[in-house]
Amino acid sequence: SLGNHYDNHHYSSSHHHKKDKKREKEKKKKRSKDKKRQKVRVRNEDDYVMEIMDRTPTPSSGMFGGKQQASSSHNIKQEIKEEAVKEEPIEYDWATIQERMKSSELTETKLRDGQRILTRIGGHFYPGRVTEISPPDIYGILVDRERGNKPHICSREEVLAKAILEVSPGRIEALQPGARVCAYWSSKYHYLHPGTVVENTQGLNLPRDYVVIELDDGDSRDFHIDSIRYLPPGYPLVVGES
Repeated sequence: SLGNHYDNHHYSSSHHHKKDKKREKEKKKKRSKDKKRQKVRVRNEDDYVMEIMDRTPTPSSGMFGGKQQASSSHNIKQEIKEEAVKEEPIEYDWATIQERMKSSELTETKLRDGQRILTRIGGHFYPGRVTEISPPDIYGILVDRERGNKPHICSREEVLAKAILEVSPGRIEALQPGARVCAYWSSKYHYLHPGTVVENTQGLNLPRDYVVIELDDGDSRDFHIDSIRYLPPGYPLVVGES
């Protein structure tokens, strides 16, 4: 009977222990489900707040349909297109172009440290900048990409005689036949050739941003607007120098 009592007690204890384990497992499962529900609820609340704050559809929001996003993108493109159409092209007459060419003249008031210039050396123009040595009488000219990077020492009068300001036309409308300019022959050369804009008498099929220039050395070809700089009006031909 003692043995039976022990077996019954052992069975009862083991049975209760299994039940406790089962209950604990169910509690853990429930807590895990509650946490998931809480996360979903927080996420949904965040989405709702974002939707209230910004109702404009974006690719990253994921809250709006693809058709609405495409429609919004189309509207923006349409607005940009309409704004571009409204922009009226600037008209340049010869007097305006000459004024712009005149702005390339280097004067005493513009002679200052760091001023961008084009310096005539031989038959070409080299880009660089002014550096003050002992102003207002002595200046240096630093030529871009020159070996040693040492300034050419010049008097004020010499700088004003051989250098001009670096001024780009910016757009093809700001050039007309007769305009004195200088241009880069290619990206391989770091100096500019002087010349004059001429009519396209050869009937070349030129892209919109190109113009024909007759160089002072006798060559003639088309140049892109970005490679061209103004010379002052009536700048003399640079002939027989190299």
